Amino acid sequence: MSEESTRLSPLELLTIDAIVSLFETNSPAKYDAIARSAQDRGGLSYGKHQAALVSGSLHRLISRYCEAEGAAFSGRLQPYLPRMQAEDRALDRDDTLVEILREAANDPVMQRTQDEYFNQHYMGPALREAAAMGFVTPLGHAVVYDSMIHGSWDNIKARTSQTAGEPSAENEKQWVVAYLNTRRAWLAGHSNALLPRTVYRMDCFLDLVRQEAWALALPLSLQLNGFRFNLTAWDFSPSWFDDPVFRVDPAGLGVVKARRAVIAEGRDRHVQQLLADLGLLDPQSGVDGKFGSGSANAVRSFQLSCGMAGNGEVDATTYVQLANSVQRRNGQSDGEFVPLPERERSTAGTALGGAGAITTTVGGGALAGAQILGGDETPPPADQPADTSTPAPTTGETQTPPVNEAQTPANTEAPTPAPTTTDTPPAQTQTQTHTEVAQPGPVQEMAREYLPWIGIGLLLIALVFFSLARRRSY
Repeated sequence: MSEESTRLSPLELLTIDAIVSLFETNSPAKYDAIARSAQDRGGLSYGKHQAALVSGSLHRLISRYCEAEGAAFSGRLQPYLPRMQAEDRALDRDDTLVEILREAANDPVMQRTQDEYFNQHYMGPALREAAAMGFVTPLGHAVVYDSMIHGSWDNIKARTSQTAGEPSAENEKQWVVAYLNTRRAWLAGHSNALLPRTVYRMDCFLDLVRQEAWALALPLSLQLNGFRFNLTAWDFSPSWFDDPVFRVDPAGLGVVKARRAVIAEGRDRHVQQLLADLGLLDPQSGVDGKFGSGSANAVRSFQLSCGMAGNGEVDATTYVQLANSVQRRNGQSDGEFVPLPERERSTAGTALGGAGAITTTVGGGALAGAQILGGDETPPPADQPADTSTPAPTTGETQTPPVNEAQTPANTEAPTPAPTTTDTPPAQTQTQTHTEVAQPGPVQEMAREYLPWIGIGLLLIALVFFSLARRRSY
């Protein structure tokens, strides 16, 4: 059996998977995502990459879960398997099944099953395809994976090769850009009304190209449908990191500052949790993953208490001070980030939950890269789950998540998904562009704090003058 290395680390594979998950469900890993509509030819779809009823992928996913050891909801889901296998569209309207699926998504066995299933049927084939073309960049691999999930990879690949030549290691970047532009034009001009809405996927990748983010190094600023999502190490499971606090070099944290967030982000929630641990934020209402003016004020208070400039922004310096303060409060010594190659791990799990298609290798006790296992084994047929995302932004500091829209991809020249509704609140009909709000300075903050009292004072003065005027009139 031959082996071909992807040259990608497990963290890079997780990043690729998270990007596509954001396209699909507006979350780096939304295992309970559900889309269903009588108009959607894919029928009920479920999971972080949306396994569809009509394609048969929902039946295969749930069958795999029910066979897994320790599956907590196996007994409740097994009676539905025959109807799933028959692609019974009446299941679209079965609220009991939907509730069971949502509850099952919290089961670690279900989460692992979804990881393994989508890894085996989509990530594995995508990595093999990228390796065969000679691709070496994580961004190039991500484009292939997204197209295999979304559908029509072979079709658009052939079209691109006609104008840009065959893909190779030498022309990878130029070919990927040509592919993205070809696919975007194909989606934008498609006769199916739903497909043009998905051009944001290509726009996101093209924006990453403009950022020269071929390595997909974190933090990663992703342009979605009218807003940006900052993908960071804190959007992944802490099990992938030896230190759940200092997951990456603080220099790679980026800058956390007040803004109008559309959906919660892991880095923002992590910083808010540290502030809550210090008693500077309410742990219930203040830790929501959306870093607004309240969180910035808490950071400013912390900075001033440490003799730092109180700008309310969390950069690497403030983050280290904040994290160490929490550790000292918990009776621990100051933390210090240790670069990943120097860390020792007793075990190394399989990337994305493993499935035999992708495995991690261990060298010198450190978590190393990933490999594709090829050879004589024939990979399982690639299913086509329904793609369920057209993120739509909302405005304001407290917002509901964007709605998902189900699509039914297919590796054919003209996939024709039908619009669908979901159980999430409806999106706004007009897309609004997300803009970051400039952080107010100390003078503006002082004015905001005392403005109500100034108003009350002016009102009292006005009442006094009114009273004196009435007395003079008599």
